[in-house]
Amino acid sequence: MTAHYCTYFDDRYLTRGLALYESMRRHCAPFRLWVLCMSDECYRQISLLGLPDVVPLKLNALETALPSLAAVKSGRSLLEYYFTCTPALLTWLFDKQPQIDTLTYLDADLYFFSSPDRIFQEFSGSSVLIVPHRFSRRNEHLLRWGIYNVGWVGFRRDTEGLRCLRWWYERCVEWCYDIEEADRFADQKYLDRFPRLFGGVQIDENPGVNLAPWNLDNYRLSKSDAGVPLVDGAPLVFFHFHGLRRVTSYLWRTAHHEFGAPLNALVRHLLYRPYLEDIAAGERRLGGVLKITPLRRDSFKVGAFATKFRAVGAIIWRGCGVWIARGRVL
Repeated sequence: MTAHYCTYFDDRYLTRGLALYESMRRHCAPFRLWVLCMSDECYRQISLLGLPDVVPLKLNALETALPSLAAVKSGRSLLEYYFTCTPALLTWLFDKQPQIDTLTYLDADLYFFSSPDRIFQEFSGSSVLIVPHRFSRRNEHLLRWGIYNVGWVGFRRDTEGLRCLRWWYERCVEWCYDIEEADRFADQKYLDRFPRLFGGVQIDENPGVNLAPWNLDNYRLSKSDAGVPLVDGAPLVFFHFHGLRRVTSYLWRTAHHEFGAPLNALVRHLLYRPYLEDIAAGERRLGGVLKITPLRRDSFKVGAFATKFRAVGAIIWRGCGVWIARGRVL
């Protein structure tokens, strides 16, 4: 049975989306991934690639189908509008594709390391599936942004599933901003109310689901004899590469320092190496169109170079970087 997933990103995030897709091809088949392209260039590139099991969607098609979404666009920042599109995309696909029984939203910066079949087995008989942040003790203050993370949210085409999704969409149209206000924050904090307002809400507590910098120090990371990452002895299903930013062609900045998460050799090689290698493969596949220019003396103006130099220095000082040499993670 084909599992249906959806996500969104623009051309700046395209290589992340391609890395997600490659990990899904290894671990999630059979599947169909519906990609809302947040820029025309993103739609053009994905269409040219002709990726099996991927269906690119135009943003203006979503806005035409949901006028209430388009009506709030001018009053929100780009990021806030992207957040508003999360439940809108799910709502549109359920309306447009009657063959979809269950639909899962994925953040584009997720990456699978093993099959998600166990998640769907637990979801059987439920209407909605949400995943807690499971913040480590040092990060518990971040609960102000929401108990649950929007990285993976699943809905079933049944009464409670569709009712919950409709409620979420309507709330995000009313208010979806990148600020904390009472019991609201972006599209995310609304998830805190799902278990109270709707029946059939499944909460996935598996530590291998949505492992991330904000909870990594809760668990013991190891690897199986086959090289599969293990979280407290259980297979890692997917990691959330939140906050990962490219600084130069040979250096990526992680969010591990911000969350107090370990970034030792095991983490770099077991988690970051396959992910960054797939991102590099995506760049090659795109023919260098989106490839980052290497850091050279003539690449930047003096001010920009100084800013870049300070950024590299800060990463070295904090120990939160992943270094690349000859296409390999060090």
